[in-house]
Amino acid sequence: MDAPPTALPESTARPQSHDTGQKCISDIRRTFCLFVTFDLLFVSLLWIIELNVNGKIKDRVVDEVLHFDYHSSFFDIFVLAVLRFLALILAYAAFKLHHWWVIAITTAITSVAVTVKVFFATVGAFQLNRNRIHF
Repeated sequence: MDAPPTALPESTARPQSHDTGQKCISDIRRTFCLFVTFDLLFVSLLWIIELNVNGKIKDRVVDEVLHFDYHSSFFDIFVLAVLRFLALILAYAAFKLHHWWVIAITTAITSVAVTVKVFFATVGAFQLNRNRIHF
């Protein structure tokens, strides 16, 4: 006679230390936080490439950070990306907000700052070209 099969308890079938029936963070929220992290890494990589193209990285970092010039430095764009990263990660990962206003505010601030920087850089380059003496 065969013995009836015994079912294993749920805890031995799927050992999980944090199985509370509810996820800590949703898949969409986790994907968004990953996207924000890659945004920061991408801006950081662009800044490092810009530093490397214009000379030695160590000298360029000192020049761009300590002798900051709004028209030629990209350090402000990097700082803006860090602040955007911190605001979005705090809002949507730490505080688990369910509203879109943090994204809207950080996007608006970033867009205005980059637009103003491009405008001043373009006007500054135009003024430099206009003031040169042509022979």
